[in-house]
Amino acid sequence: MILNRAPLALFPFPNTRRESFTLNITGQRNNKIALISGPGAVAEMPESAITGAQAGTRGGFSRHCQHFNGNTVMGKRSAFKRRPLDTYDTPEAAVAPLLGHLPLWCRFWEPCAGQLDLVNHLERHGFECVVPSNIEPRDERVFRLDALATCRSDVDATGATHIITNPAWSRFILHPMILHFSAIRPTWLLFDADWVHTRQAARYLPHLRKIVSVDTSRLRQWFDKSVSWIDPREVAWCGAFVATCHRKALPGIELPKNSLGARNWQSWGQEVKPVLGATLVFWRGSKAAWQGHVGFYHAEDKTHFHVLGGNQSNSVNVTRIAKSRLLSARWPRGEQVTCKPVLVASNGIPISNNEA
Repeated sequence: MILNRAPLALFPFPNTRRESFTLNITGQRNNKIALISGPGAVAEMPESAITGAQAGTRGGFSRHCQHFNGNTVMGKRSAFKRRPLDTYDTPEAAVAPLLGHLPLWCRFWEPCAGQLDLVNHLERHGFECVVPSNIEPRDERVFRLDALATCRSDVDATGATHIITNPAWSRFILHPMILHFSAIRPTWLLFDADWVHTRQAARYLPHLRKIVSVDTSRLRQWFDKSVSWIDPREVAWCGAFVATCHRKALPGIELPKNSLGARNWQSWGQEVKPVLGATLVFWRGSKAAWQGHVGFYHAEDKTHFHVLGGNQSNSVNVTRIAKSRLLSARWPRGEQVTCKPVLVASNGIPISNNEA
């Protein structure tokens, strides 16, 4: 996905199982239909009449009977006019950063396959797409299917280990997809990186584990001007990430003299108890050394803080850092502390010992 103003990122959402209604899917290619049936009444209706999210609340069922229209061409956040369904193509450059994060045995479902761009890019590197589908296919090899009307047993039957897709940008579609897909399989979604810094993203961040920048030049463009001169490939950028987040939230906020130095945040703002949103400063290597790490309090378990930060395995993600490494928790000076600690289980989030 190529955007004019925002950096691009890959967002993985781990599988967070929940119960769902049962659907049985049979599909045929070559312009034919995908039949979706389940408990309760079975209804036939046009695709525009109901979404998968709505179907899920009713207990399930729809039958998609419209023929494939190969002339559908979509664009978004670009020079092209926005069209229904927010479909767009995926350049190979946007897929390359994902390759190192996928296990060799990855077999994936692509639920927004369009004309198979993302599928073709990944299959050239040895990964197998077990089902390409789309609510409005643009290739005869793609199943016509409303992804939000599927459930875990449907995906189990395909043998897919992951869900990987370039989803619709429209938030009323994207947000249900985050919740729905992450309940079924570990999921990678490709969309604009500035989403993670918006208020609307807050309720979905607990599902987020990692952000992988597709293009570091776009990351530099996103950085606050005080740190935009650095090359993230050469310079540790956890401080740059924190500085930029603060400036995005409070444009006039004063930053440490050298915000790139993680331990310089130890005297910034006012000291507080660790709470949601607080800036956490950690020692790295040894407490007596100069090296450190800085990020945001996301949650905590009995022994570790769950930290949302940059330059964590060379990406933005939530990782666990031992509480014994904490030097200080900080809050913008003059701003009221309105948040509280968030207690969670470890939930399989990897423990970080070195954020370089």
